[in-house]
Amino acid sequence: MRKKLSPISPRSPPLLTDALRLEPMRIHLLVLDEASKGLADVEAGRFTEARQTLQALKLRRRSQTSCAHDAQQR
Repeated sequence: MRKKLSPISPRSPPLLTDALRLEPMRIHLLVLDEASKGLADVEAGRFTEARQTLQALKLRRRSQTSCAHDAQQR
């Protein structure tokens, strides 16, 4: 018979148990904070359209790739 392993057991030290229970809450608060910052950026006009950003990234990647390819040919 196998025993199930769980991060919180009756023998766990109280501080460890509390830390394990608080971690999901901490992550949730961090996500809320980042979402709040993102909304503030949108309200302040500090954003770009996703399609424009993706196009710029593709162009940059192409130029980096072509520069690396040109350097290899020399």
